[in-house]
Amino acid sequence: MKANLKSISCLLCLSASALILSACGSSSDPEPKPEPKTASINSANYSDVLGIAAGSTDQSEGLIRAGLAPIAVGFTQTQPGSLACVDGGSLDLSIADKLRTYTAVNCKTGPVFIASGTLTESVDSPDGLSRSVKIKDLNLRTSDTDLTMQKVNGDLKVSVKADGTPVSAVIDLSVLRNARTDTFALTLDASGNLMVVIDTSRFPQKLVITGDAKTNSVKISSRGDGSSLTAIESADGKTYILELREPGNATPVLTKTITAAELEAWVKKAL
Repeated sequence: MKANLKSISCLLCLSASALILSACGSSSDPEPKPEPKTASINSANYSDVLGIAAGSTDQSEGLIRAGLAPIAVGFTQTQPGSLACVDGGSLDLSIADKLRTYTAVNCKTGPVFIASGTLTESVDSPDGLSRSVKIKDLNLRTSDTDLTMQKVNGDLKVSVKADGTPVSAVIDLSVLRNARTDTFALTLDASGNLMVVIDTSRFPQKLVITGDAKTNSVKISSRGDGSSLTAIESADGKTYILELREPGNATPVLTKTITAAELEAWVKKAL
């Protein structure tokens, strides 16, 4: 998988000011349980964090494409039947009352390949512009260069334009890959801003990823304490400036420049 923070930052163009970090509250229980250990992004683990974030956001784009497949392929379809996917295979559509169920048969669109599984779509508004999709046991891969299959389950709620183009979406997914289950919470707003929250056993706290397309930068924050790592891509995409910050500190405690090859190695290690 080739990591490209420029494409990530264009995808994740949510302002960092919109990020709300949660803090643990105190308990009134007379015998409180120990609070989970707060995890910081620090000088010992920032390379792992960046690898997780870059790989997961690249993966997220493919997951979004897969979840939106019924809308992309069969938005105007009113009769059951087999719908051809752009690059081969099909989505077989069955209709029962207000539910439309798409069964994937080696469906390929761009880098996303869905071998099997179902997506059940329901129309939530009279104009048909608000829809929900239930995703069940999709066996898929999200990249032509990383052929590892994943099993995906979850839910998607989306608002679309009259031509089926997504306007906003809320997506919650669990992804089983290499015997490890990660969860993704993705929110796309009407301005095209996307925030990704990743819960993975590879890091003790949830990681929140936002980006700024204007500066080609991506910010990764720990939900545990607000520590963060910002990666800024050079204009030619060959190097990245990394800035590590402690909670509440605007001044980086560590600044480092890495190459695209180093970033790609970190992504492969984190997968």
